[in-house]
Amino acid sequence: MFKVVDADCSGSIEFDEFADWIRKSDEIQDFLLRHIGIQTHERTVHRFNTEFKKWMDLFYSVSVSFMGTEYAEINNLRTKMDAEMPQIDVEIREKLYYLMNYEGNDFIQESDFSAIIKPWASFSATDINNDNELDIIELKTLFWLLDDKEPEQARVQKELKIIDEDKSGTIDRMEWI
Repeated sequence: MFKVVDADCSGSIEFDEFADWIRKSDEIQDFLLRHIGIQTHERTVHRFNTEFKKWMDLFYSVSVSFMGTEYAEINNLRTKMDAEMPQIDVEIREKLYYLMNYEGNDFIQESDFSAIIKPWASFSATDINNDNELDIIELKTLFWLLDDKEPEQARVQKELKIIDEDKSGTIDRMEWI
């Protein structure tokens, strides 16, 4: 294990080597997330990419190509998505489907689906305890994911007050979408 962490083979482990090893180790990242409730920015990005890819793959599984653009029938997409997220409240899913069908079309194109599912995937990636709510720490992680830089605490608190419609101190999926 020492040899794995000692990337420059100097015979000692410098702080940067140790930090890099932690950031790149899926096992350690999973441990931190599962047992301590800590998620690094790198793990958040990884979780977002995994979640986003999952939804785009689902889209492609029911889509057809027409004139170089992928389209999916919303009803087929909805059936597949419902099967993937039974733990999500029906009211929240309905709001998501409403966004997909806001123009009343039976089909949604790839770019529109992607634009809708990115915020969904970002919420999922930062909701570390999977309770469908973001506390202030998870919200900070969400903004870090979206902006690719650590946000100031004052901004996070300000945004929480704006988005938190029910004044619960958390942001649920319904408020986010």
